[in-house]
Amino acid sequence: AEVRLGGDEHPVTLDPDQQDALKALHTAFTEVSAQASGTWIEEKPAGRVLHTRQADPEVAEAAVAAARQRLTGRRDVFLKNGKQVLEGSVVHATKGEGLAFLRQVTEADAVLFAGDDVTDEDGFVALEDGDVGIKVGDGETSAGFRVPSPEDIAEAMALLVRLRAELGAERTS
Repeated sequence: AEVRLGGDEHPVTLDPDQQDALKALHTAFTEVSAQASGTWIEEKPAGRVLHTRQADPEVAEAAVAAARQRLTGRRDVFLKNGKQVLEGSVVHATKGEGLAFLRQVTEADAVLFAGDDVTDEDGFVALEDGDVGIKVGDGETSAGFRVPSPEDIAEAMALLVRLRAELGAERTS
């Protein structure tokens, strides 16, 4: 779970047990990635992500299985399969919980949430009336809208800004 508001970074504070779990997660993912060509590790304050997008499918599948096996029995590491990634975290949080937090601290009257991964579904499910969820690419989704590629998100956002401006103008007329 990462929080960045107003341009300032607020790093996650991990207790000693979580720090130990993060070290174990890092070690497991790093050792697996070193043996699996085309994989790499993304570091996050409370987790790691094993990316397999550039690996051969068989290598990717074996890497995810090996990482899961190395962490079997750890109740302090939360693993979630994504779209060509394995996400690991030492803090149990969903993207839906993150959206709820951001809605509260920003006092947003509407939220736009876009994502291309199965791990984004928690965010889509957490959206409320008046919010916009956009799934990027193929796959089943709870999002209300879909675009084919990441490049199309900019166009969708521009349309949303225009529609909100028009709605605001109608309210003041």
